[in-house]
Amino acid sequence: MTSMEEEIKRFIREIVADLSHHASLVQGHEDTKSIQSMGIDSVMLIHLIVRLELYFDIVFEDEEMLLENFETVQAISGRIIPKLGGALGDPANKWLDCTLGA
Repeated sequence: MTSMEEEIKRFIREIVADLSHHASLVQGHEDTKSIQSMGIDSVMLIHLIVRLELYFDIVFEDEEMLLENFETVQAISGRIIPKLGGALGDPANKWLDCTLGA
């Protein structure tokens, strides 16, 4: 796993922990566990998606708004990475350059 992937997953876990009021989720590495089982309901999921779009400066298209695309931390990060340009040092990737020092 690259540092970019881990950083994205860590951030997703932080949001899930914040929304579900379970701080211990940040430390966990259960990235394949359903976020619904972590206490995230449909309204919280919308908040999660909006926070991800704002933080990473990305847009999830209407066609992507399927529960299976946002079911786990791993699935969510798999949706984000291609939107960021996919590689460190990509000049089109503002987020990576400022957060990971690329």
